[in-house]
Amino acid sequence: MASQLPTALWPVAGKPALERLLISLVCQGIKQVTVCSNGDGSLLRGMLKLNNHLELKFLDEPLSVGTAGAIRDAAGNEKDALLVILPAGIVCPPRIDPLINAHRDGQADLTVMFNPTGENNRSLGEPAGIYVCNPSILEHIPKDGYFDIKEGLIPVMLRAGKTVRAAVLSHHVGNFRSRQEYLDAVSDYLDAAIALEADGSTPAGFVQVMTGTRETGGVFADRHCTHCFHKAPLRL
Repeated sequence: MASQLPTALWPVAGKPALERLLISLVCQGIKQVTVCSNGDGSLLRGMLKLNNHLELKFLDEPLSVGTAGAIRDAAGNEKDALLVILPAGIVCPPRIDPLINAHRDGQADLTVMFNPTGENNRSLGEPAGIYVCNPSILEHIPKDGYFDIKEGLIPVMLRAGKTVRAAVLSHHVGNFRSRQEYLDAVSDYLDAAIALEADGSTPAGFVQVMTGTRETGGVFADRHCTHCFHKAPLRL
């Protein structure tokens, strides 16, 4: 499976991971999504089974442009919308409203989402590959070429006095980019689903904003990293 399909098309609960993510977005009322990939656009388009409730655009980059470069290319001339970036290689998609609320509550220019860890699932774990950002970040991204978020955009923004914050998701989204990560993520998802069914509960829809990160701190990249890019109304 790993040698034949990009991770975005690996099956999760009977559907390709990307299709599962897009269905989740549609169910949340999302209308427009750009899927950024590196050479797999036609394959992704042909494998997805979606209805007409989603305005879906595919942006296929012949060469890797990095995470920030993909945001730049997907946004185009957009000036009036929040930008939400999600990786396709996740097992349990998050709700979008709590992401946007955390970004606005933190009054950030860019919010980096982390998976939870610790006893109460409130501590920063590993990066989730999910970002919410104001359109003003586009001013700090070169107009062409490769540009990464962590190594390029965030340092540039901090030097410019912009606010970058971290936020903890309500649940682990189950990121995967390799076969072992995929197996672990699906196994954890099934264990969590069984536990929730047993006690009749559902995951909370909160996102905790971490403070003190200004100084320290949609979709794209390569064959094994396809992202979905969503634009939300900008409300200040």
